[in-house]
Amino acid sequence: MYFSHFPLVDYIYKNNDGIIRRKLAVNILKRVGFDPLSIKDKDHFITYHIKNGETPEIIADKLYNNPELHWLILLFNNTVNPYKDWPLDNLAIDNYIENKYQGYSLFITDVDGTGHPNTINFHKDQTVAISPGSSDVHGIYNVGDKKARVSSWDTQNCRLEIYNTVPETWAEDEFVVGVGSTGQAVIGQIKRFTLSTDAVHHFERQKPGSSGDYIQLNPLGSSEQTGQIALGATGVSFGLGGTEGSFANSAVTFWETLIGKYMGVSGSQVNDNVLTNRDYEYRVNDEKKEIELLDPRYVNIAIQELKNLLQVKGLIT
Repeated sequence: MYFSHFPLVDYIYKNNDGIIRRKLAVNILKRVGFDPLSIKDKDHFITYHIKNGETPEIIADKLYNNPELHWLILLFNNTVNPYKDWPLDNLAIDNYIENKYQGYSLFITDVDGTGHPNTINFHKDQTVAISPGSSDVHGIYNVGDKKARVSSWDTQNCRLEIYNTVPETWAEDEFVVGVGSTGQAVIGQIKRFTLSTDAVHHFERQKPGSSGDYIQLNPLGSSEQTGQIALGATGVSFGLGGTEGSFANSAVTFWETLIGKYMGVSGSQVNDNVLTNRDYEYRVNDEKKEIELLDPRYVNIAIQELKNLLQVKGLIT
């Protein structure tokens, strides 16, 4: 119904037989939309929370008694890509998370198990293996038969991502070793080992006086979030700009940082500031569920104005 109001264009193309042909086609590249001021006018819309499995067609049928007015819902909410911008149902969001965050997350410290792994340089598609942590007289580390391939390495968050091929027998406090990009051995200690779906996405805290707004925190900031960050052995900070706690007022030990507490460098792995990958994707999907719908009283007016706009702009005849 939406594109039935759009103009036709003369489309020229070459068929499989090599003959140039032409046909009339709907010009779907034309765009119209609601005035931003009208969208914000509370007299024009009602707030609606999308239920599990509801599509624009279902909602249009419920509200406007016409499933073909699904385009009105998308247009009013400026939804350009319904496959990306519309919330997924429960099964689809779980499948999306499983596909996006495949494999395992290993959170690594230095080989002593107490410091930031700032000197470690794993790289994508590198083969790593579990090691007892000992080396021979030539400085070559002994390795076992537990091997995996690296998906990514994030020094800031001390996170080593590995593909699904890793045995589930990998354990915390074991050593992981590989050969760096320049040929040197790199080794660290696993302090936390989890499915990537359930690993930390970021650290956050609720904004003061807010019921739903959050501030993303520096993983290397102190757990008290006073603005302190961990310092390296040379006094150089490992702070991450753009997040709260990114200024080094004074040094804090690595175990006091959010990521250090998450890994349980000293003590338990308890951290109230954690938002996991799974919960992050749930939150993003849930935020898409609250939409605004044009009040049914104005539907016929909106359809007529759509036609008028297309005619005024010379898009239809």
